[in-house]
Amino acid sequence: FFVAMIDSLIKENIADPARIYITGGSNGGMMTMRLVCELGDKLAGAAPFIAQLPEKLQDRCSPPRPVPMMIMVGTADRLMPFGGGSVVAMARDDHGRVLSAQDTFTFWQQKNRCRGETVKDRVPDTDPTDGTRVRIERAQGCAAPLEMVIVEGGGHRLPGEGSRLYGESRMGALSGVSSRDISGRDLIWHFFFAGRVDKP
Repeated sequence: FFVAMIDSLIKENIADPARIYITGGSNGGMMTMRLVCELGDKLAGAAPFIAQLPEKLQDRCSPPRPVPMMIMVGTADRLMPFGGGSVVAMARDDHGRVLSAQDTFTFWQQKNRCRGETVKDRVPDTDPTDGTRVRIERAQGCAAPLEMVIVEGGGHRLPGEGSRLYGESRMGALSGVSSRDISGRDLIWHFFFAGRVDKP
């Protein structure tokens, strides 16, 4: 489906073949990583959020080339365990297991052929009342850029999305805190577009 969609958008001159980006959260974040594994030659960049690498994917992931990637995770995510393990499903079906956030980052360091030390920067705590702090880890010496945004105290939420999305619902209680120190959308936009990440 994704191959057909991308090819169709390019054929219709809607999409630039050198600037195809993908992002998604939760299940969509895991799908984003799978697409990098299988369709990396078509992608200029990827930004999975509140998601880590599925255990079943790690042994069969062979990206055709390094792909620029930004990963966004929360340390207090009750659905996508930061330390790895079983994904908590809203229904009773099995959503599988994922690597820890750190192991996911290490996995993509290997795929992006990173050779340098990781640089860690703490984001200013612009809203001390939200209960979160944010740090960004940037791998160095890579064939393609790789970053991980870690929201300390953050839940199963895109940073900056606000509380109105789920309100007082059960999903709202399970999803936890969204940091107000950063905007996840803006970070992804900047990573893809302001930084002009194009497919070589």
